[in-house]
Amino acid sequence: MGALEYFDEQSDPNDAPVELVGKKAHELVHLADMSRGEAFDVPPFRVVPLESCQEFHKSNGVPEFDQGEQLPPAHHVPLPAVRHYTALANDHAADLAALARDIAGGQRCSVRSSVVAELPRNLSMAGVSHTIHGVAPNVDHVGAAASWSMAAMWRPYSRLYLSQFQPDASPPGLALMFCRYIDMAVVGTATAMGDDVYLEYGRLTQGKLGEMAGLRFSLAGRSNWQGYWRTERRGERLRSAVKALLGNTSAADPIEMEIGVDLDGNLVFFQYRRIDAIVDRVTADLAVRHSTGVVTGRLVSLLNRPRDLSVLADPDPKARSIVAVHQTDDSRWDGFAYLWALVRSGLLDNGRVLLCHEGPIHRQHLFTAMLEFPQIEYVAHMPLERVTTFEDGTEITVTSDGAEAVLQRT
Repeated sequence: MGALEYFDEQSDPNDAPVELVGKKAHELVHLADMSRGEAFDVPPFRVVPLESCQEFHKSNGVPEFDQGEQLPPAHHVPLPAVRHYTALANDHAADLAALARDIAGGQRCSVRSSVVAELPRNLSMAGVSHTIHGVAPNVDHVGAAASWSMAAMWRPYSRLYLSQFQPDASPPGLALMFCRYIDMAVVGTATAMGDDVYLEYGRLTQGKLGEMAGLRFSLAGRSNWQGYWRTERRGERLRSAVKALLGNTSAADPIEMEIGVDLDGNLVFFQYRRIDAIVDRVTADLAVRHSTGVVTGRLVSLLNRPRDLSVLADPDPKARSIVAVHQTDDSRWDGFAYLWALVRSGLLDNGRVLLCHEGPIHRQHLFTAMLEFPQIEYVAHMPLERVTTFEDGTEITVTSDGAEAVLQRT
């Protein structure tokens, strides 16, 4: 087999269009193009468009497995799907491993997928693609990671998102991305529109993410940086980098950036995306942790109810209410189970939800996706202990500016 076509950090983003490599990979190539001569790094990468994935679907069909309407775990990769794509991955494994070695720098790499689907430009595609970190750049490990990455298109989360915004479409195509794995000291997400930036970040200790902190700053004028961001001018360097990035995009577009600081103090950008749904066009507030505005309704808690659709036979969740679920818990009612039931079952007609968490907020892709689903009117993160102080049926009000939310009795 001849060498695979690929794109890297020196490629022209016009040569790697969304239609060929998908939104995630295209924006990575674009990010690298914008980083040249600027105050941030982008890890070395290779993007491989798998046009053969579409041909494989035509010849072999799609994987067959139970796609029932019960409440599946969000990120379960079906094993039949993994087996289905193993042959395709093995066909390319030697070439893919060679590319992975090129960028790994003697270390391990991250293998990411980029789903190719015809979707509106400013949809985030948050969480639809898949990432596997710490992959050894050899044939066996790269082949296995490629199989799982392709099969991850069939996770319940990805299927729900794609079916919502691309109904009755053929199976999506795929590109694979190989990125150098870098040990980080701090990771976070910066959300910006115009001159306003909100950064949510946390420190990594032995690979574990600590408590997340929030920070607002402006791209105009001066900022009074404190603590970690004052040291070594990290805050000013971040502001310069975000300003440079936004200077290469439309100022009217809200932008979300995944960033970090590595162990040597270098500012690293991993990804950026344009997302219309995160901005309130009336107030210009950014929905970085919660929807913006005020909602009032009757609290309906699914926190201690069985994760089963039969629970929704009770009329309570269908009333004009605010539904409380766990943020992430595959065995209980969580945010994904609620979204799946809202979209697929027809048993819910209410899209106002509290994602309840224990400990610090760790915002996830599901939150961004919920902002985009038309069935969701309002979503906020809320400490579990705060929600459980109210009895079921209590009239409550949630008030949020997008970064902070207050829950109180109406």
